[in-house]
Amino acid sequence: MFCHLHIHNEFSILDGYGSAKKYLTRTKELGQEYLALTNHGNIDGLIKFQKAADEIGIKPILGCELYIVTDSSIKIPKEKKFHVTVLIKNETGFQNLCKILTDANLNGFYYKPRANFNTVLKWSEGLVFLTGCGSSPLTTEEGMDFISSLAIKNQGDVYLEVMPHLLDDQVELNKLCYELSLDKEFRLQLVATNDCHYINEEDNLIQEVLLAIQTKAKWDDPKRFCFAEKTLFLRSEQEMKDAFKKQSVLSENNYCQAIDNTIDIAKKCCDFRIAKQNIYLPKVDTQDIDENDYLWQLCLDGYERLFNSDISENKIYLERINEEFNLIKKKGFIRYFLIVNEIVSWCHKNDIMTGPGRGSVGGSLIAYLLGITSIDPIKYNLLFSRFIDENRTDFPDIDIDFEDIKRPLIRGHLEQLYDKNNISSISTFMNMKGRASIRDVARVFDISNDEVDTFAKTIFDEENSDSAIQIALLSEEGKRFQRKYPNLVDIAI
Repeated sequence: MFCHLHIHNEFSILDGYGSAKKYLTRTKELGQEYLALTNHGNIDGLIKFQKAADEIGIKPILGCELYIVTDSSIKIPKEKKFHVTVLIKNETGFQNLCKILTDANLNGFYYKPRANFNTVLKWSEGLVFLTGCGSSPLTTEEGMDFISSLAIKNQGDVYLEVMPHLLDDQVELNKLCYELSLDKEFRLQLVATNDCHYINEEDNLIQEVLLAIQTKAKWDDPKRFCFAEKTLFLRSEQEMKDAFKKQSVLSENNYCQAIDNTIDIAKKCCDFRIAKQNIYLPKVDTQDIDENDYLWQLCLDGYERLFNSDISENKIYLERINEEFNLIKKKGFIRYFLIVNEIVSWCHKNDIMTGPGRGSVGGSLIAYLLGITSIDPIKYNLLFSRFIDENRTDFPDIDIDFEDIKRPLIRGHLEQLYDKNNISSISTFMNMKGRASIRDVARVFDISNDEVDTFAKTIFDEENSDSAIQIALLSEEGKRFQRKYPNLVDIAI
């Protein structure tokens, strides 16, 4: 029995190739029960991965591959960064991995998020550690001491990672791992991984182009960074055994045991899921007035400001505000509206422009009365139910556009109000669209901008990039381009 515990998918950006769903589908085809996800220095894809795994019927193992250095406060160009594969056993392990990665990003970031040896040791409980690829800490004396300390602190949860690749440094590392597995002081077992960066063997070309895009290299450059190993795909158990046999470093008994150990590790980790978190909103200054009463008064004041009259004189608006207020109160969204109101009000007082309101929030009369939006939903017959209805359990989205140049001022205000550690930015991940794919691949293969641009301009539906390129290929310009550069088009798709 075997499962893959070292996997890079699309969230190892411009390095791993393949979506969670495609990796998991292939895992099921291979008859394997478990699959891990261990992207470089981040856990951004884990929730998407665990959802897909539960849908497809594969047990997910969640983790990442850490970048570790001796002292992350020192920034040295082209420094040696060690790699360690980390898997989550339980909630404690997840919280500790979050602490390690937070420290690596806030205090250790230098090209990559870097963690200290001591930081990893401090927050190692609840995690399983594999000693990594050719960049393993085992390659230095200091790294060896780190692994030894880790093994003492986390007995039974540190493994010597061996891979069946034919690279010289991997062969030497496997020999070292085998020797250490015999060391009675270390008492560590071997575990087999394949450091997968793509799903199928033939995908290595695509992954190599991604690396060239990442490093801004030309395909014909003999010095461009690429993996000498072309077998970083989702191997079957038998393919793993055949590869270890061909490598001829470990005995059959040793590599079979290393393969079996993948299941032991998977069983330790497969029950953990990242749970949906409760939302705890900070208290807003309401001048010692009850929050419900405070919001209601803000609405009345807003109506008087906008219409220069009392809302009791307007039955339509009064009924609508009561309808919205009662549902907002029932759903527990009162404080949320007060927080957003404070931000927008502060912006207006400090001469910072905000947008008129985007999306379904335009259907809220309360948002209009508070000045969050500048659209009267009664006048334009906009529906509040598109924004919040009886069945909604999550917080509604209030999209606010802020003046770009003054965004740092808004963040500074929020940090002062709620504390720096309670404010976060939101990461967004974008897939390459059709035109970008064509242009990026063309740059790698050094095709002239004019020639590429002529074809790229025929690609229109950017939301469905695959089909958009296919449709563009039906044009005369598309047919000409594909005849001349068939491989480029296939890679871009």
